[in-house]
Amino acid sequence: MPNLHSTNLAGRWGRVAACLAVMMCGAAPAARAQGNAGRVVNDTAATGRLSGVVTDSAGTPVVGARVEAGPRFVALTDSEGAFALRGLPRGPLVLSVRRLGYAPSHTQWELGDIALTLHLRIDPFPVMLAPVIARAARRPYDARLAGFYERRAQHLGYSFDRAEIDSIGTFRMTELLQRVPGVRKYTMRGALGTSVTMSGASCPPLVMVDGFPAALGRFDLDMVDLTTVEGVEVYLHGSTVPSSLAGPYGMENCGLIAIWSRPMRPNVRAARALPTRRVNLDSLLAADAVYTAASVDTPASYSEGTGSPVYPDSLYRASAAGRVVARFVVDTLGRVEPASIHILSATAPPFESAVEQALPSARFSPARRDGRLVRQIVEMPFEFKPGAGDTASVQRDR
Repeated sequence: MPNLHSTNLAGRWGRVAACLAVMMCGAAPAARAQGNAGRVVNDTAATGRLSGVVTDSAGTPVVGARVEAGPRFVALTDSEGAFALRGLPRGPLVLSVRRLGYAPSHTQWELGDIALTLHLRIDPFPVMLAPVIARAARRPYDARLAGFYERRAQHLGYSFDRAEIDSIGTFRMTELLQRVPGVRKYTMRGALGTSVTMSGASCPPLVMVDGFPAALGRFDLDMVDLTTVEGVEVYLHGSTVPSSLAGPYGMENCGLIAIWSRPMRPNVRAARALPTRRVNLDSLLAADAVYTAASVDTPASYSEGTGSPVYPDSLYRASAAGRVVARFVVDTLGRVEPASIHILSATAPPFESAVEQALPSARFSPARRDGRLVRQIVEMPFEFKPGAGDTASVQRDR
């Protein structure tokens, strides 16, 4: 019995030992798994995911915004303002959102086991320089025309400038002159051309071209190409002719017609031609090579009267108004970097070309940051407005 009892006890203890061994064997992998799971939670090298959308203050998706969580984690928003960042270290992070024309945004987040889905908002940056307004086509300076514009301003006689000639829409000088009361067209004898007579005059008017008599007798006025004329003056009687235009031997006694040819408009020099390749302003901003008005102590300011665009002749004649918004970099000397000029919007291509050609001659007071001069991205609107007083100074035939 004792032997049997001892045997049974030994068997029981053996089975208990075996069960304990099985339990220990089964528990060992679980223990190892539990230990690994703890290390994953505390492992700062573990990665997470972050996604979301970027909109403006009106809820409109912002395209091309740069979302950054450090130099290694960068994404650009798509056409719907969406972005995604993967492989981020879990834990606290600072998320930066930048886009030209908007105030930069910096927010703090805690990235854990669950991926974050964010709705980020950036506000349009309100600072834009005052618009440069072009109200009339620029007249190229020519000493010959100085007297013409001075007499025109004094309302002496009847006159037509280039804009008025274009607005009438004729290619014949005699048709233009008939706009003056008392002037009548007639065909010269022998089919020698067409001229005009002044009311009450017994002889032909004196015709002068650029200050010199064109002929000592009758002159074929329709021989003059109106496209080459900058201005025309008409004086019906010799007594009204200014002394500066008096002809030889009193030939202006039967009236005077002074024709002023158009000056040559200088072409843009090759050195001032705009570069064919433009720099990427977003890349410059991301590299802190330039600053926005929001990130400087003293923003760049425009010097009035510089870089004014020339009103395109065709649009000025059509009384067409327009608007152009340009973005560019002002360097530390206050000059526009030609390769940085980008046209954000333009109501017509001629307005866009006019602004692009004018900007390299614009001057600014450069921006300052921390007491030093820095490059700054500038946005400037240009408005083209035909002058309200640009009407013909002659009485029209009804």
